[in-house]
Amino acid sequence: MEFSPETLTSILDLAASRRSDLKTAPTIAYLADIQNALATLPKTVPLSGLGTEQALKFVCENVVPGLATGHAGPRYFGFVTGGVLPAAEAGDFLTTIYDQNCGSSLAEQSVSAAVEDRTLEMILDLFDLPRGRFTARSLTTGATASNVLAMACGRDYAVRTATGNQEHSVAEDGFAGTTVQVLCDRPHASTVKAAALVGIGRSNVIDIGSPNGKGVDLNILEAKLSEYAATFERDRKAAFVVLSFGEVNTGEFSPNIAAVRALCDKYNVWLHIDAAFGAFARLAPELSFMAKNLELADSITSDGHKWFNVPYDCGLFFSRSLSLQKSIFGPSPRAPPPAYLTPAANPNAPPRTPELEAAHAIPSGIVMGIENSRRFRALPLFCALLAMGKQGYSELVSRNVAFARRIAEWMHTGPGSKWYQVLNANTGAVPGQVDLNIILFRAKSGCGVDVYAPENPTGSSMLVNAINETRKIYVTPSVGSDGLGAIRLAVSNWMTGLGDEFEVAVGVLEEVMFKTQGGA
Repeated sequence: MEFSPETLTSILDLAASRRSDLKTAPTIAYLADIQNALATLPKTVPLSGLGTEQALKFVCENVVPGLATGHAGPRYFGFVTGGVLPAAEAGDFLTTIYDQNCGSSLAEQSVSAAVEDRTLEMILDLFDLPRGRFTARSLTTGATASNVLAMACGRDYAVRTATGNQEHSVAEDGFAGTTVQVLCDRPHASTVKAAALVGIGRSNVIDIGSPNGKGVDLNILEAKLSEYAATFERDRKAAFVVLSFGEVNTGEFSPNIAAVRALCDKYNVWLHIDAAFGAFARLAPELSFMAKNLELADSITSDGHKWFNVPYDCGLFFSRSLSLQKSIFGPSPRAPPPAYLTPAANPNAPPRTPELEAAHAIPSGIVMGIENSRRFRALPLFCALLAMGKQGYSELVSRNVAFARRIAEWMHTGPGSKWYQVLNANTGAVPGQVDLNIILFRAKSGCGVDVYAPENPTGSSMLVNAINETRKIYVTPSVGSDGLGAIRLAVSNWMTGLGDEFEVAVGVLEEVMFKTQGGA
């Protein structure tokens, strides 16, 4: 069952070769390799095990070729996908080697909970968010799980406020006949999913964003909040607000956060900000003008496996109410906590140092989030923060944004303008300049390739497929504000902009036009 020295060496060699090949690896697997992997997958568990070495041999020969080998590489522009910094990769190795369960906080048995808490404090500092305000903080599996935590907090706060009963807990006693609505500005799909999971319901997620990226319609917002407050006894409706800090299709920011905060204060309403990748704009001085007011939120979602470039999966959640979060995710106050999770008293324990006393005060992960058992996902992030520092991450974000803006400029005023149009709202000082790291674009009318033109309902999908089939870059389909198909190119990998990625990207964008009949 053990590794042989040769197997360990081969794994290290694979990691080294993977690192060196990543810059040029195909962005996605070839269909033949996927089909081979599918054909060779065992139909059931073997009666007699293969043994460690043969199992690894099978996976490396049959499964690995079917993976998207360039997913963590510098030319994968789908979704918002970070890579894995070398320090984070090493930290992930250590996470597996030591296999800590970070669900419970047993300060005299492991330092893991203290490392996680310090990591989250460091991130608050990086994002220029006050530690004293965001006293509840958790690592999750990703922005979706973080939004589940946010929806639960907003839900309970809304019902408590509307009913006037600050002791009421939806987690304990249900909604008390109250319908909770989530008033949003261009909500991400994970917000809608989270609303479903915490019992709010998808139909109660209401987008009141203004057209053309102008943020929440303040008149509609105040009208709804005023109505709910005035008619609660009759209609039993309450609400909280969710804003986007880096909208998923364009990277644009809600521009009127301060005004929304003022209305939330007026009506005592919870404000959540989904800053899965937008929070990172606060790391780059030249972007700070657009990344204001995140600190006004009651809770914040962000992601580690995006711009922090740590391995999947790693999400971030911050909230100003430790007591609210513990009341939702902790044990019922009507029953004692499980005995096996209660630390044994030790009357002979030596005096605690100040550091150990502080570690004992860290809330257990069990009462702060969804899982009772959790991987030590803080360690790769902690390693990355130590390795990069504030300046390193600031440079990474600035370089990625500059890369995205260079591509957008090539499309807007450069050689690519004869084929492509940039669809991001022009909120920057330079025409055609994108706000952050996402370019929303499509082929323009008269591009010379009729099948890609916006007049063709499947034009953008065909163009996405043509681009991705090169396996040199990868993009994802989207939709413009006009409802027509569009394409989304997102930049968030630590290696992007260090090599020839720009030349490769524009080369592909030219190639797909010239290779198609009529594109010359």
